[in-house]
Amino acid sequence: MTVLKCAMIAAAALLTMPAAFAQSNAEVNSGVQFNFASPGARSLGIGGAFVGLADDATTAYANPAGLVNVVTPEVSGEFRGWQYTNRFPTGGHAFGPPSNVGVDTIAGIEKGTSVTRELGFSFASVVYPQEGWAFAVYRHKLADLKVSSETRGFFYTLPDLPGPPPLPGDSNSARAAPSRSHMDVQIVGYGVSGAYRINDRLSLGLSAARYALTMDGETLRYSASGAGPPTYEKVVHTQTQSGSDTAITFNGGLLWQATNAITIGATYRQASAFEVEVSSDSSPDVCRGAFNVPDVAALGASFLLPYDVTVAADYDHIRYSRLTRHFVAFDQKNVCAEQTRAVDYSVKDVGEIHLGVAKALRLRGHGIVFSAGWWNEPSHTMEFRDPTRAEHVLFDRGTTDNHFSVGLGFNLDSHRQIYTAFETSRRQRVLSVSALARF
Repeated sequence: MTVLKCAMIAAAALLTMPAAFAQSNAEVNSGVQFNFASPGARSLGIGGAFVGLADDATTAYANPAGLVNVVTPEVSGEFRGWQYTNRFPTGGHAFGPPSNVGVDTIAGIEKGTSVTRELGFSFASVVYPQEGWAFAVYRHKLADLKVSSETRGFFYTLPDLPGPPPLPGDSNSARAAPSRSHMDVQIVGYGVSGAYRINDRLSLGLSAARYALTMDGETLRYSASGAGPPTYEKVVHTQTQSGSDTAITFNGGLLWQATNAITIGATYRQASAFEVEVSSDSSPDVCRGAFNVPDVAALGASFLLPYDVTVAADYDHIRYSRLTRHFVAFDQKNVCAEQTRAVDYSVKDVGEIHLGVAKALRLRGHGIVFSAGWWNEPSHTMEFRDPTRAEHVLFDRGTTDNHFSVGLGFNLDSHRQIYTAFETSRRQRVLSVSALARF
């Protein structure tokens, strides 16, 4: 057997062994894309383009400099329902034709889906303004993700080896272990924000928050006989990922009233890292890595046009490459090794564009606001760099997603407002209802 062939078979064997890194490469994590949108139905209805607008209680998180736009004490709360569709490889045959033996009959990789539905109280804030400055406290649910997957064990042909198409069981053909997985991630924080008006045109803001992560995940890998259908009876490997940790983060912002009709805002949200543990029942080691929330730098502008029309635009630069920091892996000998950055896995930093428009009018003495928005979400799934390796089947580059939203707001009177918004994209649906009261 050639050295090349031995090396490739060793790599193939890793797919049936518990491999892990800080954000584990267990099957359930393939295709997952986190996004960290600004809170509030009003922001959702204009496509999340809120950094330059920043004029209600949700700005305590979105851009704390905007707190000076709140002129009376204000309380805000949001209830949000969320549906997320995760896609993952579940079967098929990669790197070659199927053998047409047993269940090995599908050319290419077949994708499965799992749908998660969550709802709950997602944001609340209280703003207390004074002459030239303002103070706020808030609660924010940054992430709430529950995903699961079931794979049948895809087949793959080890590439670059001469000879006729292999059959299952041949030395240059392999099958990933069938698996069942789940992962729950929740990040909730409590913060304080303050803003100071430098002059009539410029204000600065700062926020500090303490976020808590809870994570629980498990992947069960089962034995499979040749090309037969999986029975999910005999567990051959169990891999877990868990965490319970806290982190302090800071968020700074500025808001500049360029003209009476144009406002420009900027903000930077600091990255945070939570310690997690990854373990395997076939290894005595417990690996310690990190669940990294990326940092965000955003620039936004809002334009007040005639006929009470407001147009808003944001650009967010998100450093998703931080997801590969503090890489942890089990090698062929089930020894836990840690590195400062993943070598074979990567995630690209992305730039998101958010656009929104809102129209205000009066109807029977009440103020009504109609809004619509769009934003572009470039792929930021974890990718295995080498497209000829079987790991690339699980972790391949995702696709860009476009999000569209509509919103409707009611000003019940000068002290009470209700907003509702709906956002849809290929992966997710979001329904948000916010209420605001002034005193």
